Amino acid sequence: PTLDFDKKRKPSPVVRKLLGYRRFFDSLADLDPRPSPGAVALWCWLWTCERKGEALCTARKLAKRFRTSPSTATRWLAELRDAGLVEMLSRGHAGRSASVVRVRATMPRAGHGALHRRSAGAPLVQQEHSSTK
Repeated sequence: PTLDFDKKRKPSPVVRKLLGYRRFFDSLADLDPRPSPGAVALWCWLWTCERKGEALCTARKLAKRFRTSPSTATRWLAELRDAGLVEMLSRGHAGRSASVVRVRATMPRAGHGALHRRSAGAPLVQQEHSSTK
């Protein structure tokens, strides 16, 4: 069941945050492959830290928070990126600055600016819309 609220009013930040968690957990069943429990926990942490759709993160600080290695935290972040739930906006420099990621509650719809991977090692690319060709 979805919560109905007045469409003319913006929901409060608390309601928006709660609705985001709800949409994320509703969409988990549709993800293929399903994210690991660590990736789900990482998404929840990024969503908690999110402001205006973006969050700052470093592999070292995420690893410390979840008591794991930086490579595991990076792998969980890659799972979320591959599922379309996180988009890397800018990469930080080791020991100097954090990465900026866009956090989404659901996967972007195909054909609406969704991100796709060309191959396992290729960087993320924006899909062209048929009207712009």
